[in-house]
Amino acid sequence: MWFVVASALLVLVYVVLKPLGDGLTDTSAWAAKVTAPPGSGDNDTTKQYLRFAQAALMDGWLSNMPFFSYNALVAALVFAALYHWWAALIVFVVGVFIGTLTKIIWGRSVSHYLLYMHARLLNRAATYRQKNDNERAEAAESTASELQQIIVVYMNSTLRPPTAKQLKAMPYGDVSFYLKYDTQASCRNLAEQGNAEAQFVLGGLYYVGRGVPQDYSEAALWFRKAAEQGYAAAQHSLGRLYRKGQGVPQDDTQAAAWWLKAADQGNAVVQAALGLLYFNGQGVPQDYAEAYFWLDLATVGEQDASNSKLVVKHRDGAASHLTPVDLARAQERARKWFEAHQAKP
Repeated sequence: MWFVVASALLVLVYVVLKPLGDGLTDTSAWAAKVTAPPGSGDNDTTKQYLRFAQAALMDGWLSNMPFFSYNALVAALVFAALYHWWAALIVFVVGVFIGTLTKIIWGRSVSHYLLYMHARLLNRAATYRQKNDNERAEAAESTASELQQIIVVYMNSTLRPPTAKQLKAMPYGDVSFYLKYDTQASCRNLAEQGNAEAQFVLGGLYYVGRGVPQDYSEAALWFRKAAEQGYAAAQHSLGRLYRKGQGVPQDDTQAAAWWLKAADQGNAVVQAALGLLYFNGQGVPQDYAEAYFWLDLATVGEQDASNSKLVVKHRDGAASHLTPVDLARAQERARKWFEAHQAKP
């Protein structure tokens, strides 16, 4: 009979440790992918990097949690089998069911598990410093610094650690991807705390009606909050709402004003749109020199092939309305803008 008692106790250990063990494992795998170089491919080198990065995040007692959890279940099955084969089957079914249930109920957000890892990294760095192992101390501090950047983004989010399927769909090196593509409920707290990126994401969710009713007025509200903080993508989106009259009165002057803010930050798409406003005299006085300047900047930025050809066409069209002196001035202005923004003309 004591086999049954021992098996039951071990199942209890398993279900208690499972939420923490799985949470740490899933979060560390996600954090490793987030800190990987952007654009990394699914090759052997990247897989090796992910293994090393996850091992660095799951150092010490953190790595023991999943180990103790699953070994407790295995031991419970062994003791149950010593009693009877059907007892092992019952223990397995009940253990897995209750373990899954406790993970759902007691599982925490990614920020909760990230804090464990961050604290562990700082402790490890301090230990290395005491041993005068400066190289390892600096490595631990560097990893802790990267982890802190992720914590700042997700601190007020309720997102749980991603599943294996979700993780596979995520790009390498994109800290905000998981937040961007979740429902509005997960980023509303961050948006209300003043996080410009979360405000932009929430505005986009209202604009397309993803997870919330489509509402252009709400989209404009959140885009404006982010735009007023200097977030270029939100300035672009708010200007587009004014241009189309969606959620705000149609106003090309306001569209031009917001696009000017985003264009000066180097957004090529907005530079092209602003150049066309000056070319056509919409919301701003018609000014071919100004149109040429913004369209010329846009030709160097990232555009799709078809749009790039259109931008060049309108830029050359603006140039045809300028005298050689005015054209030279516009070109010199563009050259100085690139120098100031450390870009190449």
